[in-house]
Amino acid sequence: MVKTKTKAVAKKVAEKKVADLTVGEFTALFKEIVRREMEEMLGDPDAGLELTDECKESLRRSLASTEPRLTLQQVAEEFGVKL
Repeated sequence: MVKTKTKAVAKKVAEKKVADLTVGEFTALFKEIVRREMEEMLGDPDAGLELTDECKESLRRSLASTEPRLTLQQVAEEFGVKL
């Protein structure tokens, strides 16, 4: 409910000058801007996409493999990254 209300208020005030906004309108606009930015920065860019059958099979083979895996520390050392 709050998210919908915030979006509605933000849309309503989109054409106003900041000086003409009420505290409530400014707060709603600010919250909507922050929400959008956070969603853009932290959202999953692959959301809604599906793995191909080839990719799924490759993952199955990898998980079933008994070959030793590299640790995070080994990968970091290989690329010269300090953890």
